[in-house]
Amino acid sequence: EVSWQTVAEVVLILSLSLDHDSFKHHQRFQKNRAAAIPPRWVIPPKKLEETQRSTTRPLDLLPRLLSHHELQITSLGAGALAQAIRTGAFSCLQVTEAFCHQAAVAQQLTNCLTEIFFAEAMDRARQLDDL
Repeated sequence: EVSWQTVAEVVLILSLSLDHDSFKHHQRFQKNRAAAIPPRWVIPPKKLEETQRSTTRPLDLLPRLLSHHELQITSLGAGALAQAIRTGAFSCLQVTEAFCHQAAVAQQLTNCLTEIFFAEAMDRARQLDDL
């Protein structure tokens, strides 16, 4: 006959084991997600900490972390971006890089992205520029 205490101990052991496996999976996922950010967009830890302490609104930090050119691109609406690409003012790759960089900054400041597909987006932008 199995006692409730034995069942409870087995459940606890299984739960701890699953939590440990889940934690390892989560750590691996976070590491892979961080590795998807190109090195040139990684905010050095000291600068990241200082930047985060300087304000409570991540949006206020973008001018410090993006180039003037990237800010110009990311401030435009969809219609203006389409027109700028059509006229050759910006390439698809320039627009994609600006928005990906902005997303990379946001991720480092707020942990807001689940998946990162920057490389795939830039590959597709290059293809569109070559049409």
